[in-house]
Amino acid sequence: TTLPEPASLRRRLVQSGDLPPAALTGPDDDPALDAGIARFQLRHGLSADGVVGQRTLSTLNAPVTAQIATVRLNLARGTPDRSLLARYVAVDVPGSELRVVDQGRTVLRSRAIVGDKDNATPIFDDRIRYVEINPSWYVPTSIVPELLEKEAKKPGYLAANGFQWRGDGSSLVQKPGPTNALGRIKFLFPNHHAVYLHDTAQRGLFLRSQRSLSHGCVRVEKPDELALALLGSQGWDLSRLKAAYAAPRTLRIELTRPVPVFLDYRTAFVDEQGRLNLRPDIYGYDSAGVTEFDDQVPAPHPFVAADIVPAPVATRSAAPAPTPRPAS
Repeated sequence: TTLPEPASLRRRLVQSGDLPPAALTGPDDDPALDAGIARFQLRHGLSADGVVGQRTLSTLNAPVTAQIATVRLNLARGTPDRSLLARYVAVDVPGSELRVVDQGRTVLRSRAIVGDKDNATPIFDDRIRYVEINPSWYVPTSIVPELLEKEAKKPGYLAANGFQWRGDGSSLVQKPGPTNALGRIKFLFPNHHAVYLHDTAQRGLFLRSQRSLSHGCVRVEKPDELALALLGSQGWDLSRLKAAYAAPRTLRIELTRPVPVFLDYRTAFVDEQGRLNLRPDIYGYDSAGVTEFDDQVPAPHPFVAADIVPAPVATRSAAPAPTPRPAS
């Protein structure tokens, strides 16, 4: 393993604003240096452990011209103004993170797992309309061969994990339960991609810094918190949620006010502290120069008025700026 030379590492971190100029010199075991490394890692979607491993070193040595090109590409991509939305859910696909924004304030952050390179999570806008507790998993035909391979290697695998063949034997379904691939809850915004947000029994995968591991859907590390953020106004609390998990049935809850959800592909953005963040180009859209995604193009009709936060008016009313619509 090649380790960075401390003096050059300090200069690099001062240059990027992750280390104050006063810390340009100091001992190798300087806590300020460790904190500066962690800040750099956090801004680049790396595990913020304060240790310069090979991935951190490679990121530190990335050409500035490449970073500038990434920023320019993301500026060309643009993001419709969401400041007028009362509440929304945003999934940062390259960063594998989910946020809930309420009245302009981030009230929940959750790690997420997104699609791998061969099963990319689609980039689109929609609205969460239902929450389903104790869901069944209707296995997509593309995934069935993987499960049959596991059954062949370990006979009885399907039955032990709650899988059943239904109909004429062409549909494989996993019953609700602790081993269900969707976990105990999923969040639905019906779309032609057949993608949604859901819980998972594989909790250990959230500890990875690179979390593009799914078949396209988005797994959420904090599903209970997300459920309460969406359903709290409808009388749901944690005890009621746990009671629903314990009930031996599937329960679908319709949101009285559907919540906008955005699956974004932003590899450069400015965070709440005004710091530039960069994320890996996991699907190669940056290298391909992609600046528009079909299902994120604003449509003729805006979000319903109930989703809009009234803006203060000085002298006269003005029509709100166009906002994106959910994909059909």
